[in-house]
Amino acid sequence: MTEQADIQSAARGLVRAAGDGYALPPFETGFPGCTAEGAYPIQRETAELRMKRGGEEISAGLAGIGKVSTGTLE
Repeated sequence: MTEQADIQSAARGLVRAAGDGYALPPFETGFPGCTAEGAYPIQRETAELRMKRGGEEISAGLAGIGKVSTGTLE
């Protein structure tokens, strides 16, 4: 699996784990040194996923599931 696919998989897990109107604490995504946090203000389409991994910036989209935006990684 590519890194992009790993990120998409983690984001899909986040979408499954969060209901509308819920915020989740950071969790381990399943690959080294990477955590994610997400918030779902009203609808899944407004979902936000922030990846943190050693100074990298990584973006991923989830067609048909929601929008994923990434911040600067630490």
